[in-house]
Amino acid sequence: MELYQYNQYAIANAQDIQDKEKADELKVRLLPFASVETLADAQKLAKEILPTNQTYTSFYVGNAKCSVVNKPDSFRISVDTANEFICYDFS
Repeated sequence: MELYQYNQYAIANAQDIQDKEKADELKVRLLPFASVETLADAQKLAKEILPTNQTYTSFYVGNAKCSVVNKPDSFRISVDTANEFICYDFS
């Protein structure tokens, strides 16, 4: 029985590590938004990096929730994990 519990722990731990790595990859992918200064540039970059078809899009990548609001007069992208919240906001 102990071996079974260890295997369950190892699988859960491996999944946690994989989820964190995926969230970290998303954060790195969104880093170019940190140097953007205008709404037009942010929307152009979003089409290249993270294209969305809707005004509001929300999805999960690993253990992070990513939300994108893309309106004609504003753009916001946020990444929320258990330990941090990152938000790029342009209007």
